[in-house]
Amino acid sequence: MSTSELRPDVVQADGRSPARRATRTAADAARPLPRGVVRRSCRLVADVWRKSDRDRVLGLSGENAFMAVLTVFPTLLVFAAVLGQLQNVIGRHNADRVRTAVFDFLDRILTSSAQPAIDTAKKLFDTDGNALTIALVLALASTATAFAGIVNTVTLAYDVQDRRGWWKRRLVGLIIGAGSILTGAVVITAIVIGPLFGKAADVVTAVGLSQEYAFVWSWVRFPVAFLALIAWATTLFHQCPDRPARWRAGLPGGVLTALLWLAASLGFSTYLKLVVPRSPVLGALGGGLILMTWFYLLCLGLLLGAELNAVLLARRRLRAARA
Repeated sequence: MSTSELRPDVVQADGRSPARRATRTAADAARPLPRGVVRRSCRLVADVWRKSDRDRVLGLSGENAFMAVLTVFPTLLVFAAVLGQLQNVIGRHNADRVRTAVFDFLDRILTSSAQPAIDTAKKLFDTDGNALTIALVLALASTATAFAGIVNTVTLAYDVQDRRGWWKRRLVGLIIGAGSILTGAVVITAIVIGPLFGKAADVVTAVGLSQEYAFVWSWVRFPVAFLALIAWATTLFHQCPDRPARWRAGLPGGVLTALLWLAASLGFSTYLKLVVPRSPVLGALGGGLILMTWFYLLCLGLLLGAELNAVLLARRRLRAARA
């Protein structure tokens, strides 16, 4: 087995220490697996659920969601600045198309019930993104704090003792956060205007295949977006723990996280459309509660993906020890 595999560190003897949690995860993995795909799948779900309960995933998702709400507008400010720089490459028209696509997505997921929050986000995109100001520096600091929380919770899910200091965790959070924003801006731009920042459309137009290209890309871009979600989640699972695992080991959790994000976003959007018009209390609380609930579901999906990876890693370690 590779030395890069995650291994628990024994640091304390209380029931919530990484070593004690890893021992219980290994005990679950050591139980004989039932026969049949369905029964084995049910066992895997049960193991992930038990481990998630031990790690307080529901509570940790709430902590991450709260931090995400506090930093969502600073993050959008940084995103707007990145898009402002990309505007010099893709042109103002294409940059406007990207902005419109982002807000259409927020409108579709959060519905009109969160309109005040969406309007605030639109105002951020109207600011000048070509100059790095003190506001952008503070926004990056807020983003680093939020992603440092994700680093902590993903590390906890992997049953690994985090030996990094406060500043190093913030630095990792800053790198992951800034990288996520930059990559997200590039990927969203490519999905909206096409490969090579729209240059591919110019090529196919020159050879007379513009209509065929538009039809194909209108369908292909959705799988591309889904693969981008998987890649981003897998990258988090690889980089967040103090001892990174193999990229391949993070892929199952990445797939689960992407599926849960899609299901949570579509399901929450449907729920808002059905419930908010009949719920004056939820309507009065407005965009803040809706935004926090959506982030809670997203954080829960991310941590469940990390828990799945941890369970599968425990089983892999057990098989390697028996070999």
